[in-house]
Amino acid sequence: MAQPYPTEFSPEIGFAAIAASRFGYGARPGQLSAISADPAGWVMSQISGPPEPSPGLDALPGSPAKAAALIDSLASGPGAVRAHRRAVQAAFEREAQTHLAHTLASKTPVRERLVRFWCNFFGITATDPRSMSLAYAFEREVIRPHMTGSYTKLLTQAVRHPAMLLAFENSGSFGQYSPAGLGSGSGLNAALAHHIITRLTVADETAHTDRDIVELTKMLTGWSVAGPAEPNAGTFVFREELHQPQGKFFLNRAYPSAGALEAEAALDALTRREPTARNLATRLARYILSDAPAEDVVDSMIDGYAGGGNSLRGLVQGLVDAPGAWTPVQAKAKSPDDLVLSVARALDYGPDRAGVALRSMRALGQAPKQAPLVAGWPDLDAAWTAPQQVVERAQWVAAAAAEGIQALGTTPVPDFALSILGPLVTAQTYRRLSVTRDQAEALGLLFASPEFQRR
Repeated sequence: MAQPYPTEFSPEIGFAAIAASRFGYGARPGQLSAISADPAGWVMSQISGPPEPSPGLDALPGSPAKAAALIDSLASGPGAVRAHRRAVQAAFEREAQTHLAHTLASKTPVRERLVRFWCNFFGITATDPRSMSLAYAFEREVIRPHMTGSYTKLLTQAVRHPAMLLAFENSGSFGQYSPAGLGSGSGLNAALAHHIITRLTVADETAHTDRDIVELTKMLTGWSVAGPAEPNAGTFVFREELHQPQGKFFLNRAYPSAGALEAEAALDALTRREPTARNLATRLARYILSDAPAEDVVDSMIDGYAGGGNSLRGLVQGLVDAPGAWTPVQAKAKSPDDLVLSVARALDYGPDRAGVALRSMRALGQAPKQAPLVAGWPDLDAAWTAPQQVVERAQWVAAAAAEGIQALGTTPVPDFALSILGPLVTAQTYRRLSVTRDQAEALGLLFASPEFQRR
């Protein structure tokens, strides 16, 4: 028999429940007590040190060989690209399961949620044949090592990565007055510069001009990837013969001709702009808190970012320091991947469930690395709460509960609810769970409740 609904909860348990559910993927059974000692510290401790060691991730192949094979297929035409895509499909599946296994085993769920945010933010997706084989390598080589340092470094590493250069076809972009362009005119491709300015940095249309996109495009000419027959195949290379010489005028400032250093200086300048900080803060707050985050929360994040020298850890610290981040109102619906991983943590599942988690995410419409090209997965509630999606979620959680009820052992579902959600579970939901005789049905009701479906 379940215990009576508590007459009161300590404030610390309330904040622990918010920390686990809002910043991570929810608490494992009994974890709230440990988190309650310092909920804010629990969040920040997960991104303060180096990433967790992961033999599984470390054993996966790096991007150079993948990029070299991809370049070879791109040079051989559409048929070769399709053949390459089929050839790498099995490897992609292995990577998908290995990455999910790491997340399920992780003791730092806050870091794992941020990994997914930044991967989606940069827009590298396996739906694009130019980046399919590189999507997980991009996560391992760019996002995971650099997501808590300076944004300048993260952005620079991202733009230099073959996944970004190939996906946005920058490798063949050349200037009109470059050695490659003399006599043949301009071969500029503005896709990468446009993505950097309009999505990854200032974003606000009032903070840049069309000329800024053109000038950054020129600065990026020559940023390429070494081909299969070249030294260091599949890695970044600067091709002087493609680079537009002469000075550039970018963001109201003159830049002298300096080869590869021009684009590096431009990226540094972009990351130091207030609109960039506001874009990053708003997007992250929307991902964590609500569709319309409060201005004081965003301002606190901007202060943390700027105060730490374009610090991404400072950005998160500003979020954690904002009182508005700790309101008990659960304003954000969980996306399908959040929901699947929350159920997995609640049932204390380990890495052996990676295949099941992967199939579940696909069934609910958010297959890992399959976001729409460039734009990434939507981060507004409306994208995941259409009537048909709500029905599919209800069916999925009922099935997950029927399979997972054995994980509770002899623990009544109402007690289990308190152990993972604490005071986030309302008295009304608790009573409903208490009067439901079938425990699997009660667990399904818990997973379908607003308290569990929202963060």
